[in-house]
Amino acid sequence: MASGVSERLAPRHQHGCSLAPVRHADLFRKCRPLTQAVAGFASDSLPQQQADVSTELALAIAGMEKDWWAKFQQLKQYHATFGDCLVPTTFWEDPELGNWVREQRWEARGQPGPNKRGPIVLHPDKAKLLDSLGFAWKIDTPVIQWEHNFHELRRYKEEYGNIDVPFKWKDPTYAFNNHFARWFHSQPGLFAQRRLSVNQVRKLKLVGYNMLEATGEEITAAAYADEHAKLGDKDQRTEFEIMFAELCNWKDSYRTTVIPRQVWDNPVLGMWAHRIRRDFKNDRLPQWQIDKLDTVQFAWKLDQASTKWHHNFHEARRYKELHGTANIPADYRDTEEPAFVEASRWLQRCANHYNKDRLTANREWLLRSVLDIKFVRSYDQKGIIQPGAKGKALGRKKGPRPNVIDKAIDLDRPRGKAFALTGA
Repeated sequence: MASGVSERLAPRHQHGCSLAPVRHADLFRKCRPLTQAVAGFASDSLPQQQADVSTELALAIAGMEKDWWAKFQQLKQYHATFGDCLVPTTFWEDPELGNWVREQRWEARGQPGPNKRGPIVLHPDKAKLLDSLGFAWKIDTPVIQWEHNFHELRRYKEEYGNIDVPFKWKDPTYAFNNHFARWFHSQPGLFAQRRLSVNQVRKLKLVGYNMLEATGEEITAAAYADEHAKLGDKDQRTEFEIMFAELCNWKDSYRTTVIPRQVWDNPVLGMWAHRIRRDFKNDRLPQWQIDKLDTVQFAWKLDQASTKWHHNFHEARRYKELHGTANIPADYRDTEEPAFVEASRWLQRCANHYNKDRLTANREWLLRSVLDIKFVRSYDQKGIIQPGAKGKALGRKKGPRPNVIDKAIDLDRPRGKAFALTGA
């Protein structure tokens, strides 16, 4: 029996390959920065392999396990195309490759994979081959999610022939994740904040999503790489300062810190504000962040009515961006844009609230200054106020409904009962 075992192992010794399953200590290190070894996003250049592997070692691995070697060759092709080895487990073109890559990380940590008994340690020679491709042994969850959505974008282009993903698009067949459209429209904002790695920007360009064109910026790859390196992926204070500056710009524009979670032109800021309120509610927000947000009167708690009002307001602003006016027809019935249908009804409710003197000063300012919507009073020949479009203008007079979000803004509110809705 001993001679038979030695005969089977002889070919491996001829190539100088060790057979002892020694734990590869170098695998227990943090993932390399994703921006290294990338020449730039303005061209299609790819990072070069970081280490050369001897031909004898490659032949030894190929002779030991043909299945493993075949998967390694597929990973090598993936690396040649996308510049990294971040294959998601949900890789639609080759799910088996994604699962195989995940198993290599499990074996590097000595964890038992699925359908396997006991821990299996990755052979050092295999680890050396994977290291030659810059294999990432540890990946953060945001990176995994980004890679998944990137390949979903490639699949969207394969099925629809373009990358014009509609805002808030949801696949009726549920083949695409409901968060895919939100991810797609958040990329220009992440690029402007220098939170995309250089390789991520280059990969987006491979599918026709050019960040320079989407944002209108003119910046070289080297300058972008320097700014991204200064940001620091793990620097919480730097990230907070960037988003806080975005919040200040938002308040300067709209006089409020109420930001819809899926606002069409800055979903990154909307998700950040939502996360800030969630962490504050769960007592996970640092005190220095709370103190700084209090300086801009950040709205820590939102009621459903205020959240819905501002959501419809920004949908009307999106309608204005597309059609040149925010005066949405009352009979708007486009089923492909249900948000505009609701915004049309919301606009009529705003007119009715103005008629009953229930529209706050800040909201009236938003309608007038941002949407160019004016409420004009009309009188008859005897100077009596005419009923409004709702026909209930002469009802019981009520004071303005209190709103904790807008009460800090004290504007002169015009009084009156009837109205007419016009575009400025």
